[in-house]
Amino acid sequence: MAEEFTLRNTAILMDLSITSGAVDVRVEDVPLFDPTAPITASQTLDTQFPINQAFHSGENTMTFRVRFTPSSDPVVVPSLKVAIGAYTGVNWPSIDENRPLVSDFELKPVLTPEGRYLVEVKERHSEQEVLQAGELTHISGDGLPESWNTYQLRLNVALPLPEFAWQQGQSLSATPGIEQSLKDEYQRLFHILAQKDSALYRQALWPFLSHMSAAQGLDTETYTAMSLDPVIGPQSDYDPVPYSAVESHLELFGEGRLAALVPIPLKFRHRAWDDEATFFIYFWKDQSGQWQIIH
Repeated sequence: MAEEFTLRNTAILMDLSITSGAVDVRVEDVPLFDPTAPITASQTLDTQFPINQAFHSGENTMTFRVRFTPSSDPVVVPSLKVAIGAYTGVNWPSIDENRPLVSDFELKPVLTPEGRYLVEVKERHSEQEVLQAGELTHISGDGLPESWNTYQLRLNVALPLPEFAWQQGQSLSATPGIEQSLKDEYQRLFHILAQKDSALYRQALWPFLSHMSAAQGLDTETYTAMSLDPVIGPQSDYDPVPYSAVESHLELFGEGRLAALVPIPLKFRHRAWDDEATFFIYFWKDQSGQWQIIH
């Protein structure tokens, strides 16, 4: 049975549905999406994606920071629905298709007997051979739907995922010196990426690419060809957006061991479409004081 669960054919999938609200999802305090802004929907947004790369083997902490917006449309019922499970197979199941789940929960505003709205939690749990989940816990916020409330979910992952080197890095402080040093790192990296030279950016991003590919059971070259080459490869139709960190500021993530300029100034824009790609690269300092790309 254990041989069936390999990183090449096993995906930890998350189904997420947000209605009339916003949610910021993190694993080990690292955003799954754009650190600039949460996922926001005035109606309903449904999505599904693999999140292997967000985890390491062993216990992981996942957080959901959410708030809801009242709707005048009686058909629109604010809610957040999340389902997480490990799936083994060639093709991923659709959102509506039954599949094994370890955590399946819903958050939504409900009217209390006192006449006010509070966020209600409904959840179900089960276990899989490679994935177990604890209960969803409310860790911050006043419980009012229009306020930001944060919920925590602990997941134990038995897949052979690589460890995060950044978790052994230095604890950082948000100082002007750190911010200027980080700006230098981003500008240096942007200069490399902007050349659209596959050998150069493979070398510059190697630790990051190696980690991401290993988490998905792919060799590094295959992963890079799939994920980076279509945007910054020599033949891509994307061009670098001129570097500017004027509107960016330093933020710390990863419980203070990761740093980023937000918004991240690593952007490429398609020549014909109204499409912009941002590389969500974070940095950390090793114990010798050298900046490293997240891995």
